[in-house]
Amino acid sequence: MSRAWRTTWLLLAFMLVNFADKAVLGLAGPEIRADFGITRQEFGTAQSAFFALFSLAALVVSALTRRVRTATLLLVLALLWSVAQLPMLWGAAGFGTLLATRVLLGAAEGPASPVAMHHVHGWFPQRERALPTAVLLVGAAAGVAVASPVLTWVITHWGWRWSFGVVGLAGLLWAVCWQLWGADGPLAPPLTRKPSEAAEQTSTTDTVPLRAILLSGTFLTAAFGSFAAYWSMSTMLTWAPDYLESVVG
Repeated sequence: MSRAWRTTWLLLAFMLVNFADKAVLGLAGPEIRADFGITRQEFGTAQSAFFALFSLAALVVSALTRRVRTATLLLVLALLWSVAQLPMLWGAAGFGTLLATRVLLGAAEGPASPVAMHHVHGWFPQRERALPTAVLLVGAAAGVAVASPVLTWVITHWGWRWSFGVVGLAGLLWAVCWQLWGADGPLAPPLTRKPSEAAEQTSTTDTVPLRAILLSGTFLTAAFGSFAAYWSMSTMLTWAPDYLESVVG
C-alpha cells in the first residue's frame, strides 16, 4: 500500500503542476500585453489557443491507454509541458511563439486528468478508489492556490518570462521523479497490442453500447456542467489577475 500512496502523492504533484501551467499566462497577462504591445482581444486569443487541441488530445491519448502503459504516457505528457513552457524564456520569443506553445501545452494537458485517474486506479481496488481520486482532484484547486503567490513573486522579482521557466522546470523535475518511482499498478488492466484484441476485449466486457452512454441524460448533463465549469475557470484564470492589477490596483 505504501507504493500505491507514493504513486498517489506523485500524481498529486502532477496535478499541481498541471494547473499551475494553466494559471501562469493570466498571472503574467498585464506584463505580457505591455511587452508585446497586444490588445486584450489578442491576449484572449492566446489564452483560447490553449484549448485548441485540449479536448481532441484528451480523447486520442485516453484511447491509447489500452495499448500504451500509463506510466509512459504520463512521463511524455510532463516532458511536453516543459517543452511548451521553456521557449518563453528566450528573449526573442514573441506573440507567435506564445500562441504555438499554448496550443502544444493544451494538447499535452488535455489528457492529464483522465490518464492520471486511470493510472491511480491501477493501484487500488474498486472500493478504495474514491479517496485517491479525491486527492488528485484536490491538486486542481491547490495548483492554482499555490501557483498564484509563488508565480506572482517570480514575476515581480525575475520578470514574467521566468514564470514560464519556473513551471517548465517544475515539469522537468516531476518527470525525473516519475522516471525513478513511477510504475503501473498491479490492478492495471492488461494492454491490448492489436486492434482485434481490443475489439474482442470490448465485446466481452462492455454490456452497454458507447452511443447509448454518450446520448444518455446523465452524460449530457455532466458534459454541460463541465462546459460551464471550464468556461468559468478559463475566464477567471485569464481576466481576474488583470482586473485585480489594472482596476483594483
